[in-house]
Amino acid sequence: MSCDSRQRFLIIEGCDYESCPPGGQLNFARQLVGQYRCEVALVGVTTDPGLVIGRWTVKTVAGVGVPFLAFRRRSCGGERSRVPERLKDYLALRKHRDAILAASIRDVFIQSPEVLMAVSGWGWERLCYLFSGVENPLSMSRYRWSRPVARAFDRRFFRALQSAQTLLAAADREAIEGLARRSAGLLSEARIASFPTRVDNAVFFPKPREVVDRRLGVVEGAPLLLCCGRISREKGWELILAAFAHFLSDHPESRLCFVGDGEDRGALQAEIMKKGWSRRVWILGFQPPDVVADWMNRADLVVSGSYREGWPTVVLEAMACGKAVVSTRVSGVGGMITEGENGYIVASRKPRDFAEAMTKALRLRDPATTSLAVASRYALTSLKRDLDRLWRRAK
Repeated sequence: MSCDSRQRFLIIEGCDYESCPPGGQLNFARQLVGQYRCEVALVGVTTDPGLVIGRWTVKTVAGVGVPFLAFRRRSCGGERSRVPERLKDYLALRKHRDAILAASIRDVFIQSPEVLMAVSGWGWERLCYLFSGVENPLSMSRYRWSRPVARAFDRRFFRALQSAQTLLAAADREAIEGLARRSAGLLSEARIASFPTRVDNAVFFPKPREVVDRRLGVVEGAPLLLCCGRISREKGWELILAAFAHFLSDHPESRLCFVGDGEDRGALQAEIMKKGWSRRVWILGFQPPDVVADWMNRADLVVSGSYREGWPTVVLEAMACGKAVVSTRVSGVGGMITEGENGYIVASRKPRDFAEAMTKALRLRDPATTSLAVASRYALTSLKRDLDRLWRRAK
């Protein structure tokens, strides 16, 4: 299906709206396209070596052919770039300003600080910014030179936010309060509406064990633990691997599966080989949502070791599949995990504490009832209604 109608708003994101780079921002951008369909046009990156940069074309996303402009080309996976991808996005967007504005679309949706800072002065009529996470992205950067400028980054970012008519955050109120305090008066907490992550219940739902076993080629056996998402330091793969080492003492036949990709995949693989766990710990790489849903259904427990999150999509997707979850204490999980019913929240980052919570979670009698009730409150079908209520656009 191609769109002939006039688009109402533009989505600008440093992703290709397919699989690169994987993560919550990509997932939400795809959800927007799926819900709004012909009402959107897209600006993003491309991994296609044949696509012309800076020229409008048509791209099929979520089964819909929508206007698309690639502002730069990038690769996904492999070693990290010597220049931060965020900086590349910022510079490339500035370069292609005229081509982007040529679409004559005056309403724009953004969820990345570098994108906002690049385009905030371009005269948008109605700009909506969604905080996919409320922390300063430079505070845990792998680029050591960038950490000293984190405060300057914050000041520039908070000033850019003044151009937004609507501010949303995929975070709980506690995290939003902390964000407002960090702004030192530049940002009012009252301006920011909590806008949780949504889950597609048509993809993530409970499935019979024998069905997913047959589809995935997995045989029944010892506990299978699942960790989904970008493989990066901030997502806490080191904690998960260290906790698994303790977990093995009580569950020596258990297995651990990482579904996702990222800049630390090589480091994770090296640790797995170093420990001699090549048959016990698997890295499946990026997988489409339906395959992720199969693995979540196959798992006995889903784990998340993130240092920070907005409203963790993986936790919500796992609950939509009826699973128990063990997570570090990050924004959003307090409203989803009821300890002793559908999982545990681990306040410390001690591997042994996390392993103990994993063991207790496996013993929970009926986590599915609580998890499914939680997931039902965040159905994807409510996204368009809720966003339209908060963000008034031109008709």
